[in-house]
Amino acid sequence: MKTLLTLAVLMISYLAFAQKPDQLTFDRVVPTQENQYVAVPADDKKELMHFGFIYFDQKNGFAFRKMGNLKAVNGKLELTRVEEKVQLIDNLGLKSAKVPVEVLKTFGITSNPDWLAQYKSNAPMQEQYLARASQMNAVGYHKMALPVLKRLYDEQYRTPHLYYELTFAHNAVNDFKNAESVAKSAIQDKKINDFLRKELIYAVVNQGRIKEADDLLQTYIPQFENQLSKAEAVFNMIRFSIQHKDKSTAARWLDFYKKSVNNEQFNKYIPQLEKALNEL
Repeated sequence: MKTLLTLAVLMISYLAFAQKPDQLTFDRVVPTQENQYVAVPADDKKELMHFGFIYFDQKNGFAFRKMGNLKAVNGKLELTRVEEKVQLIDNLGLKSAKVPVEVLKTFGITSNPDWLAQYKSNAPMQEQYLARASQMNAVGYHKMALPVLKRLYDEQYRTPHLYYELTFAHNAVNDFKNAESVAKSAIQDKKINDFLRKELIYAVVNQGRIKEADDLLQTYIPQFENQLSKAEAVFNMIRFSIQHKDKSTAARWLDFYKKSVNNEQFNKYIPQLEKALNEL
């Protein structure tokens, strides 16, 4: 039975290996290793490396299927097979080494694993690229996602999901001007949704345009169906109004939050906002 684990954080010291075979170079991040047999340094034993296959699961994202352990003996790699386990990868910056074809042959491996076929997607390639960029955004690799998203956008690929991911990525790297531009293009293209509404407000308020963000939020409040997006938009409006010392706007939206939003994810921060507002 497969075991699902998560590779969330794996700190690696590349100088830690007692024996580092010349065939392996640990310099490739996860998305560049898709559909490859790889070696990943083990963090608990200096001489050991995990051996397996990196692939993309449309439902769960990038994953590593461990198939064995590698050990360098007299400059050569030896493979010990183990029970296969699937590890979901959150740390997309994790660097691994592509195992060369000639080394794979010594292990009796001459092709991709048979089970890979079940993860093959029939979706259009642009949707597949977007799925990968979406995972990059989700786990905090926004700079990695941006080139993929920009390329899709330049190819005139236009969906609400693409608009959102690109706007979100721009906001995440503090490129608020471009985030605003993309979100407004979505509005013109009639592909706006709640996620884009809250990202547009975030982009505008981060540029110090409190009155404009206030007007946008008042317009969008009746349109929000996603309660978390609504709560986030109101919370950010309060927070940035306080930062810009706009006491009346902050007080109005704080009152609205307590009466009409009251979201568990943001409730713990409300006392801090009230304290900051009272100190203005």
